[in-house]
Amino acid sequence: MASITLESRLNRIIGQLKGIQAMLHTDREVSEIIQQLLSVKKALDSTTHQLIVEKAGLQNEKSTNDHHLVQMLQKVIKL
Repeated sequence: MASITLESRLNRIIGQLKGIQAMLHTDREVSEIIQQLLSVKKALDSTTHQLIVEKAGLQNEKSTNDHHLVQMLQKVIKL
């Protein structure tokens, strides 16, 4: 099975966020909204992980950019 592209993942997350926005306008239960927010957070974490893995794979082929990769990972870890 092919992995889901980063763009597809982001489009799904955008859809989830729009759904949460609609939930706010219809006065849904706070617990339901929080559940959806946690789902978005998990999806963002997975997307971030996929991005790092994909970019790390590319960077390993280009040893001149290893320093840039390390800096990128340090920024992500600080988040």
